[in-house]
Amino acid sequence: DHHDRDDDHHHNLRLIDLVRPVEALGARVIALQIDCFHTQLQQFVKILSKRPLGDLQLADRHKVCREAVIGALEIPRKLLQAWAGPPKLMPGPVRRSVAGKFLDILCRVLIRGIFQAEDISLECARRLTNLLCDVIAVVEGTYTADVDGRQEESLQGYVQNYSRVKEVVLLLDEDQTLSSVANDVNERRCYVSLRPSEISGMVKAIWRESEKREALLKLLQMQQARPT
Repeated sequence: DHHDRDDDHHHNLRLIDLVRPVEALGARVIALQIDCFHTQLQQFVKILSKRPLGDLQLADRHKVCREAVIGALEIPRKLLQAWAGPPKLMPGPVRRSVAGKFLDILCRVLIRGIFQAEDISLECARRLTNLLCDVIAVVEGTYTADVDGRQEESLQGYVQNYSRVKEVVLLLDEDQTLSSVANDVNERRCYVSLRPSEISGMVKAIWRESEKREALLKLLQMQQARPT
């Protein structure tokens, strides 16, 4: 009986000794998966970064960019699906954090491409809005509301540029006017995440020269000069 207990003891030790190598192997597999997903994302980023996103009124350009955004949005879904098994190697918060970084890269690339545009037509603005709304829908679908309902704070923690994307969508809205933007800027509401210089660039790209546009640009310039 004594020997049997010793055999059981050694058998248990051997099983325990296997845990660390398995965990290390799991970590390497996860690292390889992340690298693979990142390589895929960079391919889509390259397409979207080829030139400013002010020409989506062109059917071919819109098709290419839309396919790139759809492909990029698939990556976090695949990533979360691939790690949906036992939580020990990749706990839920870590999975969501990694997925959030991938989504944030896409948000940042799209915003930068819009800021670089010197001219944004009405049709281009509509198509950009649709693309950004697709991104927002995936972000909001990935990070469901917390128990206390503070979804916005939770989303911002995972995808830093989430609020910036929403503010860009607000500026691109075809019902938006120079007067309404000026009111929102003057009262310091709606545009909290975007810098005045970024709003100015979009105003110049969306609206033609006019007295109202000039007044709004001066207001934004004054806000830019104010100490934070």
